[in-house]
Amino acid sequence: MRVLHPEDLLQLAADRGEPRLSLFLPTDRNEPDRSVNQARWGNLVHDAKAAMRADGVPAARVRQILNGPLDLLADAWPWDRPDRGMAMFAGPGSARCYWLPRPVPTLATFGDRFALCPLFPMLSTKTEERARATYRRLSRDGRTVTEPSELFAAADRGRVETLFVSTTVTPRPHKHDDHLIVPLSQYPDPARQADIAVVAVLRHGGRVLSLPPRRMPEQVPMAATLRHSTLLPAPKTTAEGALS
Repeated sequence: MRVLHPEDLLQLAADRGEPRLSLFLPTDRNEPDRSVNQARWGNLVHDAKAAMRADGVPAARVRQILNGPLDLLADAWPWDRPDRGMAMFAGPGSARCYWLPRPVPTLATFGDRFALCPLFPMLSTKTEERARATYRRLSRDGRTVTEPSELFAAADRGRVETLFVSTTVTPRPHKHDDHLIVPLSQYPDPARQADIAVVAVLRHGGRVLSLPPRRMPEQVPMAATLRHSTLLPAPKTTAEGALS
C-alpha cells in the first residue's frame, strides 16, 4: 500500500495500453469486522471481471489484470487498519494500490487508461479560501477561464496556476451502498475532460482543488486562474517520459 502524491497521478496518466482497470472503494476504519471491507472489495472485483468479459476482454487477459486485486483480497494485513478509502490500478502483470485519506465512490473503470478523477479530492489543501479569493480578484483582470477549450489550451501551455474541479465530474453509483462499473468508452465527458486538464496542470507545476459545487468559484465543472505569460514553468516529466 502506498500514500498518494501528485507525482503518482502523472505516472498513472502515462501508463496506457488496453486493458487497464481502476478500482475505488470507500473503507470504514471503525468497522470491527475487517471482512466487511474485504467482502465489498471482492464484490467490486467480481463485477469488474464480469463487465470486462462481457465487453470482450479475453479471459486470459482478465486473469492477468485481476492478479493484483485478488492478491489484495486474500491478504489479511491491509484490512486490519484501513484508511478512509483505497484505489488500485491494475494492468497485465502490474498493480499499484493506495490508501486514501478521504472516501471515494465505489467505482470500477476499464479501458485503455486509468481513471483519475476520483483521486482529485486528495489533492486539495487548506488554502481553499485563499485560492477562491484569488480567483475573484483575478477575474476582474481577465485572468480566469471556464470555457473548456480555452482552459485546455491554457493548461497545455502551462498558464494555469490553480485549477478548480467540481466533485460532480466523478461518476457515482445511484445508491450510497451500491457500486458502479464503467467502461471508458462510456466515461462521461466531464470526467474525461477533468482527467486531461488535471494532468496538464500538474505537469506544469500548477495546483488542483476539487470542491463541492457550492464551493466552486463559478457554477461550472472546471474553472482556473491564469499565470502571467512571463512566468510559465518548464513541464515536469515522469520516469516513463513526458506526458502528452
